[in-house]
Amino acid sequence: MTGDSLVLNINADVKNIRLVRRLLRTFLSFKDIDEDEIFKLELVINEALANVVEHTYKFDPSKRIIVGLSFEGDQIHITLRDFGEKINFSEIEANLPSDPLSENGRGVYIIKNIVDEFRFDDRVKEGNLLHLKKTLKKSTP
Repeated sequence: MTGDSLVLNINADVKNIRLVRRLLRTFLSFKDIDEDEIFKLELVINEALANVVEHTYKFDPSKRIIVGLSFEGDQIHITLRDFGEKINFSEIEANLPSDPLSENGRGVYIIKNIVDEFRFDDRVKEGNLLHLKKTLKKSTP
């Protein structure tokens, strides 16, 4: 894989989550990435963006999210930058909710179980910057 990158500056609208998923799928398909890997990364980007839209921006579509996708070797690096209230990183848990029927509370658990690296950059003064990295498998012919 080459060192290609893509940066998207989107409104925090739920509809844009689908757009980013489709762009990610197309981008990875052109890189001959395994279909299972593509599905997992679509899930990761969906959950991460949904968390920003719902928890950071409280469904305010006028707010902005910058999504970065970059490739280096066999790794993808995804960044999500928002400009909302700072997150207390120590309070983020990657556990399943105690109520197994709950429809909420699984996003961070799902993300952390798919990616190789999940890290918030605490050097940004305003908002949040999430870094996600994953080593990818190419599709077999």
